[in-house]
Amino acid sequence: MKKIRNEMDIERRDQCSGQICEKLAKNELFLQASYICFYAPLGSEVDVWPLWERARALGKHTAFPKVFGDTMRFFEVTDRGQLEEGCFHVLEPDMDQCEEVSKKGILVLTPGLMFDETGNRCGYGRGYYDRFFATHPDAVSIGIAFEQQMLEPGVIPVDTYDEPLRYIQTERRWIEREFRYEELVERISGCRRFGNEPGIVCSREALALLGNPQDTLRFVHIAGTNGKGSVAAFLHEICVQAGIRAGLFISPHLYEFRERISIGHVRIPEEAVVELGTRVLKVNDTLALSRQINLTMFDYCMAIAMLYFQRQQVELVILETGMGGRLDSTNVIGPPLVSVITKIGLEHTQYLGDTLTKIAGEKAGILKKGTHAVILRQDEESERELLRVCAEKQIDYELTQPITEYADADTFTYQGRSYRKPGMIGYYQQDNAVAAIHAARMLRALGFSRLTDEKISDGIAHAHWSGRMERVWDFPFVLLDGAHNPCGVQALADSLAKAYPGEKFCFFMGVMADKDYVQMAQLILPLAEQIYALTPQSDRALQADQLRQQMTGIAANAGSDCEIGVVSDVQSLPKYFDQNKKNIIFGSLYLIGELRELLIEMRKNK
Repeated sequence: MKKIRNEMDIERRDQCSGQICEKLAKNELFLQASYICFYAPLGSEVDVWPLWERARALGKHTAFPKVFGDTMRFFEVTDRGQLEEGCFHVLEPDMDQCEEVSKKGILVLTPGLMFDETGNRCGYGRGYYDRFFATHPDAVSIGIAFEQQMLEPGVIPVDTYDEPLRYIQTERRWIEREFRYEELVERISGCRRFGNEPGIVCSREALALLGNPQDTLRFVHIAGTNGKGSVAAFLHEICVQAGIRAGLFISPHLYEFRERISIGHVRIPEEAVVELGTRVLKVNDTLALSRQINLTMFDYCMAIAMLYFQRQQVELVILETGMGGRLDSTNVIGPPLVSVITKIGLEHTQYLGDTLTKIAGEKAGILKKGTHAVILRQDEESERELLRVCAEKQIDYELTQPITEYADADTFTYQGRSYRKPGMIGYYQQDNAVAAIHAARMLRALGFSRLTDEKISDGIAHAHWSGRMERVWDFPFVLLDGAHNPCGVQALADSLAKAYPGEKFCFFMGVMADKDYVQMAQLILPLAEQIYALTPQSDRALQADQLRQQMTGIAANAGSDCEIGVVSDVQSLPKYFDQNKKNIIFGSLYLIGELRELLIEMRKNK
């Protein structure tokens, strides 16, 4: 490939270099970028000096790489005289005259010997650019190549550490990398959990560049600490039973990305995830270069969902918030038809506040003038704040009440009407079902006439929510529950005590390190005969040994003789099940998703 490039006619090479520079000078990413990282061309490489001069004339910050051992860093260069011969005879910045670029949203023009349309690249084999991109995922890469350097996919040898390029510019064409479904999901899933701007800011900017698809949709918006996913599932199934084409957006998924976005009982197709996700990736590149904004995984999912629901022309979108409400990515929508606030508890206190009043205030951020609100009955402090916001914004609201009675084993009475028993087990699901009933009635009053009491009842009975008090084995009894904070664990403990009075259980617990796992263990201890610690698959996970130590101390302080242990390998989990007791696995939804898939597969093979 070096020989091919070196043997190009010099006049032709200069002409092609000029064409590449001209095309890039008009490229939207180049125009949006504040910081552009160049390279000093060596030998027969594409000459990008004319583009550097154009960038300087436009007032952009320009930088060049300098090698330090196995790493490469970029330093701002304002004059060619600030470059000196460095590693491998390449011109590098003089550190005495240049400052290192520490910005995240930078455009990196990347040389090489060979490229292909899937973004694979081969340089001189030392991996400097690959290592740089691996440690700077927010950088936007453009490969710079003559058309003669483009090869068919599959020819370039690829190693695990190679970082594919997002874009390539030749003298003939602009190439954007095409993703396979698995590659795209991995790319999105690898994004940071919290962005450098609040979610609502990221969503607003991204959706604006995508044409604001959310403005064409109608919503039910759901926020809360616990139960919002269950309320969404109840309401979505009610719509399915009524023949209403409703989109559902939830998070997180248990074991498959497409769970997050569905219409009726059908998840978003893989090809739609790839097509729409690629569009959102490009928008993220524009925002990173122009505004230093980088989307989180949740922001990506939200944008993909809005594009998909708009394309599919759904009648209604049931939208679950991620965290909080006021600054959540989902709160970019206008006033929803109905807003639902589920049970509120202390969570994410470093972001939402350290009191129930503050957290309730954040959740109430989804309550906009013009909406109709359903408030699930709360503790006095939270309820007072939610009703204050409703009064302040002149929002009509309904406050849920307890179910008055169960007429028989299969039905219950609420506000004078009979409904079928909730399809989801768990005492707390009664409250969530009632919140969905209120929301459905409100929608009916707003024109969704198909939401009859009969269809509402059918939806409550048929609703399913994986990983929420879900019985996955019968012999022995194994139940999964995604209770991952004290409020959720309290609900789980109450449900178990009511369903199986006087019984002791064998618990398996795995949580994130940022959760209040001490209180969670204290809440479950009175019902436990054994507790085993597990480690979820996440960088944020609390290690099982550390959790076991904490639980051992808690049990000792409580005077409990509960047996405390560790499951080091989830594949061996069944051998820890107590054949004579009910085995309850709870904690992180990452853990529940992993174990649900594993246990269902084991059940098939038993």
